Amino acid sequence: MWIELIAKHWKLVVFAILLIVIGVQRSMVVYKDKKIDELQKKEVLYKTKISDLQKVIEEKEKLIDEMEKKIKEKEKIIEEMEKSIDKQNRAIDELRRLKDNLEKEVLIINNALEKERKEYKEREERWKQEIKENQREVEVLGKRRDASQWAQEQWDLLWH
Repeated sequence: MWIELIAKHWKLVVFAILLIVIGVQRSMVVYKDKKIDELQKKEVLYKTKISDLQKVIEEKEKLIDEMEKKIKEKEKIIEEMEKSIDKQNRAIDELRRLKDNLEKEVLIINNALEKERKEYKEREERWKQEIKENQREVEVLGKRRDASQWAQEQWDLLWH
């Protein structure tokens, strides 16, 4: 029965099948168009996100570069400070050596001064002794002079 009907109306069946195929194809095209639109919207959205991410990445890279520059500057400052500390340490060592040398010289000078003081005191004592001896001699000579002057006066009185 179906076969007879299809044989009689085969043109209608073919037409119906064509309509079904065309309808399915149409709906597939519409579905594909919608899918393409969705995918294009997603593509635009993803491209926007990628662009935003690239901007963020570029900003982060700039920040990283700035931080690296700051780190290098800090490292240079640290190196300079280390050099300065080394110089200061060398200067401190030099000052300590100078201080030690000065202390040694002061000791030498103090010893020399002490020796000179002792020598001066000895000389002073000798000079005091010499002064006393000279004073005694002056007294003796003064007495002799007085005696010789008296004798001269007596002599002059006798002969004049």
